[in-house]
Amino acid sequence: MLRELEREYKRYGKLTNPALWTMAVYHYGNWSLTFRSKLLRTASSRVYGGLYLAIELATGNTINREARIGRDLHLVH
Repeated sequence: MLRELEREYKRYGKLTNPALWTMAVYHYGNWSLTFRSKLLRTASSRVYGGLYLAIELATGNTINREARIGRDLHLVH
């Protein structure tokens, strides 16, 4: 997950870019699905839900964690 976030930061350039936050939440959501422990997966999924809602309200951008996107997706906001 950290490699993806580093790649997204290089693509979007600054922390204030809403697209960067949208992609960060998307990558966190994908990462949260990898836990084998049901307790950890449930807890991380609840955190993801809160982040997803916050990003939707703040930026109007959302990408569901179950969506499969290519490596070079570039959101323009």
